[in-house]
Amino acid sequence: MANTEVTADLFRNAWSNFATGVTVISTQEDDGRVHGMTANSVTSVSLEPPLALITIAHERNSYPLVKRNGRFGISVLNARQQGIARHYTVPAEIRETLTAPEFEALGESMVVTDSLAAMDCRVVDSVEAGDHTIFIAKLEAIRINEGDPLLYFRSRFALIAD
Repeated sequence: MANTEVTADLFRNAWSNFATGVTVISTQEDDGRVHGMTANSVTSVSLEPPLALITIAHERNSYPLVKRNGRFGISVLNARQQGIARHYTVPAEIRETLTAPEFEALGESMVVTDSLAAMDCRVVDSVEAGDHTIFIAKLEAIRINEGDPLLYFRSRFALIAD
């Protein structure tokens, strides 16, 4: 039976059935520290030039930082990095009591150490869409490692089953 009234909860529930990879979007804080955000609203856009996009809600702390900096890193997390994904889903006051993930430089961005893939991205365009902004970025550096991906499905982290 179809529900014709689209509510925020119904919308979120419907999209939770779309399995995605898990990433950390990273950018610089005003004091130079690395700021991270767990995200699954990430996708490739174009091969020539190499473009990717991320979406960030306007109320997220990451939004003004990416908007101002004009760059970000994308780290595709591997199956062993669930703790890193969770790190950025808890409130800041709790996060400050936890061990911070390790980052390393890739081009002009900082990315999660040992992530499955990492990309250094420079924003080339942005579009406001509802309560989010879509940031389109050109990839300026890429690093790839071996491993299995961390997935997100039905509001839970998951692994690929053989």
